[in-house]
Amino acid sequence: MVIIDNAPWHRGRLMTAVLEAHPHLELYRLPSYNPQLNVIERL
Repeated sequence: MVIIDNAPWHRGRLMTAVLEAHPHLELYRLPSYNPQLNVIERL
């Protein structure tokens, strides 16, 4: 399992090549911004 955000290096050719070479990896993308996922913003 790989958890990524929308950073440019997570969308590049290297990441695509790694995912193609390892099809068993599951990719989970985080939303660009979500205050519910950031506990400090709820204080």
